[in-house]
Amino acid sequence: MFYMSYQLLREHLADEAYIIYDLAPEQVSIGKTPSAICSATQVAVTGIASTTHVAWSKEGSARITAGQNSHTVTIEPTGTTPGMATLQVTTTSGQKASRNLWVGAPVLDYTVEPVDPKTPNVRHIRINQDSITQGLTEVQWLLSGRNPHATLRALNDRALITISEPNTRVYGSIKAKNGCGEKNVFLK
Repeated sequence: MFYMSYQLLREHLADEAYIIYDLAPEQVSIGKTPSAICSATQVAVTGIASTTHVAWSKEGSARITAGQNSHTVTIEPTGTTPGMATLQVTTTSGQKASRNLWVGAPVLDYTVEPVDPKTPNVRHIRINQDSITQGLTEVQWLLSGRNPHATLRALNDRALITISEPNTRVYGSIKAKNGCGEKNVFLK
């Protein structure tokens, strides 16, 4: 059993603490983690032998303190751009598990493309994969103003806009939220 100290919480050096649990050499799994890390947060891996190899890596503006191979680390965003912390666990029997933790508020990137070249009045808009992995809890698609020649059909991470009149300009936006905030992007 791995013991997690709450000293960082008591000294107000971390705002939250989460425990990643249920890792067993027989059946590797990683327990509940936050959908997004917004401030200094202590994360611990428990339920595994102290000799089990744990590796943390980071991308973007995520900072990991307490050692890249530690069972307990503090993860925090370090800037206005998002980042990701990745946990990789390898048991003594060679089983592996990993978990990505999004760090910071979402950033949205999207693609607009025709559904079929023969029907240029129908556009398929999708949120790009890098944006989807940000621990999004809500996605909203909106058409701005009243345009009787445009319809929107939203399907979570993608949407279809159908235009019934040629040369109709459509204005809209995507709003996405994660545990750290929300981002609005206006469609071009």
